[in-house]
Amino acid sequence: MLRVTKAILHVFDFETGTKYFSQSTLDLEDRQTKSYVQRRLRKITANPESRHGEFAPTSNFAGGLQEYAHGDVEFVEFSHQIAQWFWENLRKVDETEQCDLLVADYLNTDAATSADTADEASVGADADADADADAFDGDARRLFAIV
Repeated sequence: MLRVTKAILHVFDFETGTKYFSQSTLDLEDRQTKSYVQRRLRKITANPESRHGEFAPTSNFAGGLQEYAHGDVEFVEFSHQIAQWFWENLRKVDETEQCDLLVADYLNTDAATSADTADEASVGADADADADADAFDGDARRLFAIV
C-alpha cells in the first residue's frame, strides 16, 4: 500500500516556452487528486525495471535528497530545484510536447517491492533510519519519486 505524504505537480509548455511551477503541494484529501498520484506512483513502484540502481558518488541529486530528508530544504523548494533542472534539459530536445512533472514523498508499506532507483529513491541514508523511525510503520519504506 502507498501512503503519499507530499506531492506537487509542475507543468512545462514547450510550445510557448512557459513553465508553471506550483507554489503549494497537491491537496491529497481530494479523492481524485489522491487517486491520480497513487496510480502514477503504483506504476513505477510495481515496475521491475525500477528496482535497481544507485547514485553515483559525485551525484548532486543524492546530496540534495539527503538535505531534504534531513529537513534542511523544504519539499516545495526542493521540487522547484528538480523542476528547474528538468525544464533546462528538456527544452533542449527537439519537438518536446507539453508535459507534467510529479514529485512525491511517500511510504510504501509493501517493503518487498521497494528499492533505490533513479525514478524512485529512498529518502536519506541507512544511517538516518533511526532518526526517521517515527515516520515509518512496520516494514514501510520512505520513497521519493520524480515522474
